Amino acid sequence: MLFSKAAILNGTVSLCVCTQEQLEERRAEIHKRIQERLKDLEELKQAVESLKSSACREREESHLIFTQLIRSIQQKQAEVTALITAKEKAAVSQAEERMEQVEQEITELKRRDAEMEQLSKTEDHIHFLQNCQSLCAPPESGYLPSVTVNTDVTFEAVRKAVSELKGKLEDIWKREFERITEKVNEVCLWEPKNRAELLQCKSVFTGAFH
Repeated sequence: MLFSKAAILNGTVSLCVCTQEQLEERRAEIHKRIQERLKDLEELKQAVESLKSSACREREESHLIFTQLIRSIQQKQAEVTALITAKEKAAVSQAEERMEQVEQEITELKRRDAEMEQLSKTEDHIHFLQNCQSLCAPPESGYLPSVTVNTDVTFEAVRKAVSELKGKLEDIWKREFERITEKVNEVCLWEPKNRAELLQCKSVFTGAFH
């Protein structure tokens, strides 16, 4: 059975003729396309739900990891502070002990000097001879060994080391953030068929940082 239809194409009248068989084939193609698109629609819905679920989960996990990272940095900060404080107390205690010993030695030397001055003025030769040798001899405990004191001692080198660590961490963070961003950009609801689709997929994510 023949069916005809007048159609205007490019300003001219053209006659489109098809058979029942061709019509049925065309309808079958349309039905198949409908089923394919329904399947695509269902898959897209599932993909969106999966994407949302994964995004929620990864936000929470990322937040937890960054919280742990912050705590780790804070712990190291506390450790450095404790190290400086412990070194300060130990050094001050050592210096105070040394100062006490120096002060005792100064007191002893002044006492000897006073006795020597008094002995030098005596006119009693016997008394002079009896005491001169003991006063001129070094003390039994000996004198304190000399030390070279660093009068400009500071913890500045520690601050420089921490500053260098900060710079290194910032460099690492910059590189790693670029890698993380790339991993985020790789997430796509469908497989890109060409570079244009790939760039379009990535632009959805990179646009959020502009």
